[in-house]
Amino acid sequence: MASSKIKKQLNFLNKNNYNFIFCGYKKILKKKSIKVTTKSKYLDYKDLLKSCEIGLSTVMIRKKIINNELFTNLKTQEDLAAWLKITKKHKAFFLNEILVNWYETKTLCLLILFKKFVMLLKFFIFIKNFLYLNLFIIL
Repeated sequence: MASSKIKKQLNFLNKNNYNFIFCGYKKILKKKSIKVTTKSKYLDYKDLLKSCEIGLSTVMIRKKIINNELFTNLKTQEDLAAWLKITKKHKAFFLNEILVNWYETKTLCLLILFKKFVMLLKFFIFIKNFLYLNLFIIL
């Protein structure tokens, strides 16, 4: 499937002279599967601010539009941040075909839950320190 995906995407990219493309994908969950696509021919910056149907493994981008600061140091949503940077200048064109399967695994769910817990804990520590410092300054 992977080589077929790459061939189809590369053909779509070159045939239409696009810089940034993505395709549909299927989220395969424990009890069901969901097809993730878009009705639009392309997505731009404003579209992505509302909702992002672009899966990381569905993307193909021309090297010439990528810079060193494409991916940030964010712990989550770094792919969305990258798509937003790119779509300020380039549209993301949709190849209307499901070419990727994304499997939700128990390990993935636990990892995501753990990361969210750690980020929440860091946030509470920050708030606690912030409140403590402000209280100290007031007294």
